[in-house]
Amino acid sequence: MSKNAAVKLRYFNFWGKAESIRLFFEDFQIPYVEERIERDQWSDKKPEYYKSGICPFGQLPVVSDGSKHLAQSRAILRYYAKKYDGYGDTPEQQYLCDQAAEGLFDYRPKFVQLLNEPEDKFEEKKKAYVETEIPIFVDAFEGLLRNNPEAGPYFARPNKITFADICVFDFLICLIRLDGNCLDKHNTPLLKDFYQRMASRPNIIKYINSGRRPERVNKSKNG
Repeated sequence: MSKNAAVKLRYFNFWGKAESIRLFFEDFQIPYVEERIERDQWSDKKPEYYKSGICPFGQLPVVSDGSKHLAQSRAILRYYAKKYDGYGDTPEQQYLCDQAAEGLFDYRPKFVQLLNEPEDKFEEKKKAYVETEIPIFVDAFEGLLRNNPEAGPYFARPNKITFADICVFDFLICLIRLDGNCLDKHNTPLLKDFYQRMASRPNIIKYINSGRRPERVNKSKNG
């Protein structure tokens, strides 16, 4: 993160929809600053940001880049992926990148629903999620790696990550927080190797150990 950056990320003080953007900026060394907005501040800031065009949909995250205000997390990621060589090199690789990224986001709603459960029901719901939903996800993404060996060990192109790899890694971190053994007990050697490769990337290690990362996954206490 740079104090002199022209790129400004606005989001709440948790991971949520912005963490993949943070991870992408960190790994690709894109200088940026953040405005982290507390939830109780958002009702005051939202009308101002909407009227000024900073938040065209009245939602976060948004990224201000010079005079441009970029909205929608996946659109933001694709914009910077295309700008900084974080997309596929060919139409086929771009498809594989989009396939992984879009497939991932189909799994997120149930995860968010789990985190938003009442505290007195969370452990029960977590047990069911760990037993049913995590196996479905890790099996599907193990299959993507297994069925596209030309892209290995990543999801779209060999030996060069894309924004899709960042997104999958971000979600795997969330799942591992729920079940630390999920990549071992479900026979997903390719996905485990992918996770370890991503977790060992120097810029990602530096960010995770920097103390700048928000502590919570989302707004709920379960996160």
